[in-house]
Formats: sequence, structure tokens, C-alpha cells
Amino acid sequence: MNSLTAIKSGLALAFLTSITILVALMGAQAGNHETAAPAPTAAAAQNAPAPRNTASRAQGALVISSPVARMSFGRAVNSAGFLTITNSGKQDDVLIGASSGIAKRTELHTHIRDGQIMRMRRVEGGIKVPMGGAARLQPGGFHIMFIGLAKPLKNGDVFPLTLIFKKAGNITTNMTARKKIPHGAPMTDDMKMDHSHRGSH
Repeated sequence: MNSLTAIKSGLALAFLTSITILVALMGAQAGNHETAAPAPTAAAAQNAPAPRNTASRAQGALVISSPVARMSFGRAVNSAGFLTITNSGKQDDVLIGASSGIAKRTELHTHIRDGQIMRMRRVEGGIKVPMGGAARLQPGGFHIMFIGLAKPLKNGDVFPLTLIFKKAGNITTNMTARKKIPHGAPMTDDMKMDHSHRGSH
């Protein structure tokens, strides 16, 4: 009787041990299934969304955003660039110049209204970027002039522009040529533009 009891106890212990091992193996497989990531297919890689290009550059407290240039039309050899400079710092800065490889000269300009004529003039002393504020270069106001284009600027063309600041130094951003400028007030129909660039040298 004791021998039979011992045999039954041994069989029960073996059965419980087998169940314990089986449960442990199933748990390990389940854990591996949860953590393993399937390899991406070629189709999934092609359809994955591309990273968004915000077209902005930051250096220190200055952030450059919305850099666009007006595409050139016909035989025009000049173009203009527009952007916004935001200053989150605790001191003013000044945009004192700009450079690019698309034109003979790259200059800071502004518009001065003379009756019904908007005359463009080169900015002397730079463009102030106030602390906690922004400097907006837009149609009808401050802008960047590209004088003597090396080749026509087509819609969608992208080129580097380096902005030169008195305190922050150089910041390079990419400008995109557009047929229509998405920001800034357009000129009214009764205004004429003086593109003579007198006093720009």
C-alpha cells in the first residue's frame, strides 16, 4: 500500500513538473511574440510619409521661417526674397547683410513711397530684430534683393541663402522660388514700382 502511494505521488509530482515547464515555455514564446517587430516590406518603406520640411533654421535665439523668393519672369535679371526672423532672446540683434550664389549682388532693401511710386532703396545700418519680437521681410517693406541673376529663377527652385547678423553671426537657410508670395501685402493697382536701384552702390 505504501509502495502504491509512493508511485502515485511520484507520478503526480512528475505531472506537475511537466505542466510548470510547459507554462514557462509558453510564457517565454508569448513575450518574444510581443517584443519582436516585423521587418518592413519594400512597399511599406516606399509608402511611408517623408519627414516634413519646415523650411526654418534656428541659431541661438533666432529662428528663420518662411524663406521664399519671387520667381523671375521673362528677361528679368533681378528677384526679391522674403522671410521672417523671430528673436526669443533677451537682447536685440541686427541683420546686417546677406549672401547667395545665384546673383552678382545680394543686398538688403526697403521700399519708400514717393507719391504713387514705391522706390526701392538699399538699407543702411541693417534691419533690427527686436528681442521678444520679429523682423518681417515682406512685399512692400524690407526684403532681400538678388541683383544680376546668374540664371532665371523657376517656380520650385531651391537655393541656399546666408544671413549675416551683428551678434548671432551667419545663419544659412534654403529659399524656395515661388510664383506667388504667400505672405505680405501686395502692391495696389495704382502704385508703380521704381526698380532703378539708385543709391544701391
